[in-house]
Amino acid sequence: MKDKKTFARQDKTLIIRLILMSIIGIVAIFSDYWLKLINTSLNDLVTILFSTVTVIAGLWISCYLLFLQLYKDRYPIKVLKECYLPNMRCNFAVVIFCIAYGSVVIVINNGIIANLYYSVVCISTIFEIMLKIYNTNKSLMVNTYVDKVFQEINKELKSSKNTIQKETFKNVQYILDESIVKEEYFIVQNITERLGEVYRTFLQNSLRFEGENANSEDIENSFDNIISFNISELKLCSKINSEITVDKVIKQQIKNLNFCIEKNQYEWFKKYIDTELYKISKNMEVSSKTLTFILTLFTTVGTFCCKNVGYSRFLYKILEGVSNEDISKIKTAISLRTSENDTWNQLFDNNTVELTNKFIFEFEKFKIKN
Repeated sequence: MKDKKTFARQDKTLIIRLILMSIIGIVAIFSDYWLKLINTSLNDLVTILFSTVTVIAGLWISCYLLFLQLYKDRYPIKVLKECYLPNMRCNFAVVIFCIAYGSVVIVINNGIIANLYYSVVCISTIFEIMLKIYNTNKSLMVNTYVDKVFQEINKELKSSKNTIQKETFKNVQYILDESIVKEEYFIVQNITERLGEVYRTFLQNSLRFEGENANSEDIENSFDNIISFNISELKLCSKINSEITVDKVIKQQIKNLNFCIEKNQYEWFKKYIDTELYKISKNMEVSSKTLTFILTLFTTVGTFCCKNVGYSRFLYKILEGVSNEDISKIKTAISLRTSENDTWNQLFDNNTVELTNKFIFEFEKFKIKN
């Protein structure tokens, strides 16, 4: 989203634009006077354009105010203001210029250069307003805006810096909070998916920059900030009335943890597990199914760890997290995952049953041992 510096830069650009338009307009009027370029052929066009700009401006302002009233309860008002208010101010300022300058041209009349200049300004203003109306309709969905925000984050990550500041997710957090309150869960699901992309991009780049004298402290802090936002999302989703959304959030956590395993990043995996992940997820109270979702998360990741002997330390960490649970609950969580659909087969290389049984065996052995 736009910060104060961006708004200040936009205001400065608008002021410079108005000054240049005014200077050119004054020069046009005096040029007609000095060169005695008098012609009445454009008088009617100027009058028509003056009326057209005035009418379109009135419609634009009315529609903008109506737009805010209609969508302020559906989309974050901050997004609406930051996306569309600058356009409103710019168009309004240019329209005021057109009306003021048009009044002067009509009163003076007959100046061919001034009439031509005014005609060009009016026509360009009309097209500009129409184009902005079209773009407003095109970008109306908040998801479009969310996509742009995360595209910018990914673009930054792909640079040599590869850092995530605490402020990076500040505005996304604002959208997430308001979307959950307004039950716009499709936006929450989109944020979840985009957040997963950022997570994977960051980890891949961190591994790539590992041998290039990268600042390890910055990387660790960035990882903490990404995890913090993931956990924050999980907290917000802990009591929502949408099992589909909760399912998507949990599955994204599974993907994140599995990514750490595949990249053999045990310290990151451990740090992820050692957050409030287990405690928060266990408190979900949407339904009986959702109550066991945290176990589904841990048992799924644990089953994934059974694919490779080299993942044993990751498996041990998972078993630590669920060691106090009863075996019946573990089996219930597993059955929920395996009975849903066969999409998990790809994750387990079509050995779902074999790997699941192996995880149950490791769980029982861990409980006996500890």
